[in-house]
Amino acid sequence: MTRRTLLLSAATALWPRTSTQWITTDINGQIRQANWQDAAHPLSFGSLLKPFLAIAYLRTHPQPPVIRCAGASAGCWYPQGHGSQDIVAALANSCNVYFLHIAEALSRPALDLTCMAHGLAVPSRAWPAARLIGLGEGWPQPPQAVVRAFASLARDAADPHTRLVLSGMLRCSESGTAKRIGVRCYAKTGTAAPSVQRATGDGYVVAIYPIEQPRTVLLFSRHNTTGAEAAKDMRPLITALG
Repeated sequence: MTRRTLLLSAATALWPRTSTQWITTDINGQIRQANWQDAAHPLSFGSLLKPFLAIAYLRTHPQPPVIRCAGASAGCWYPQGHGSQDIVAALANSCNVYFLHIAEALSRPALDLTCMAHGLAVPSRAWPAARLIGLGEGWPQPPQAVVRAFASLARDAADPHTRLVLSGMLRCSESGTAKRIGVRCYAKTGTAAPSVQRATGDGYVVAIYPIEQPRTVLLFSRHNTTGAEAAKDMRPLITALG
């Protein structure tokens, strides 16, 4: 048994078998390993897909806005508010106020094209902005499509819009909602609405690493927790997978 196999066994033994799922791909989107019951079945990922809304917005706007987040009174998940947010800070903090503005102002044809370019299901034109940013029923996608979409971001790193989004994802791992990963990487978290009463929901986190020359994309979920908590749980798996 190899050292990597031992580390992976130790990492997965930390959680109940049914509480966590994960998929890892290489930078070309080829699945390497998976522990996901049905990776082709669409799920709501909460705010995990905000980077793709940002790219769609940037395609048709010369500059991203700077917006002040006043907190829960304005619709954000963070009660105190995030204060002044540019697009990098908003991605790092997953600021709902910022992304509600983005979702309301973006071109739906631009979003359609962005989805098709990254292999994601195109949302209905009838959906409100809140659903696009992951609130309520969210924007369901198959897990295998999501992990491959993030792999495509790493491949598109030379594109200026994608580079800006990746900057936000880097800050997310350094000081944002994914900081509990404890590993410098491109990251984003999401928390899906609970499907049963009194449950927290499902926490999701994606990581692209190593930062110097990305070669792995890991999508991780844990039931009945938040995306920020799932980020903490993801760290031993990153160590095991290398």
